[in-house]
Amino acid sequence: MEEIAWGGVLVDGIPALDNPRMTTASAASYLNPDDPVFGVEINGDARAYPLRIANWHEMVNDVVGGVPVSLAYCTCAGPVSCLTAASRAERNLSPSAHPACSIAPTN
Repeated sequence: MEEIAWGGVLVDGIPALDNPRMTTASAASYLNPDDPVFGVEINGDARAYPLRIANWHEMVNDVVGGVPVSLAYCTCAGPVSCLTAASRAERNLSPSAHPACSIAPTN
């Protein structure tokens, strides 16, 4: 066992994207029309998180519709999860049970 060394990323080794600045779709000149985004809608507040940005950070923390959420994206397998965060400091994350929280990859 002494020969096995952890080669993965340490806790907080990949910086999360916290409270990202939003822009309109027409002003997002860095995106191509066919770039996939992850859409989240809670309480009528809709947000789109580009895959290429989620891919870099793997975790996005935001407030959508008044609800603190975290989007966890797995770069290896591809799925994204929408989580409500009770406390990031406590690392207490639970899958979103919010009935208005929906997530869908779109392009």
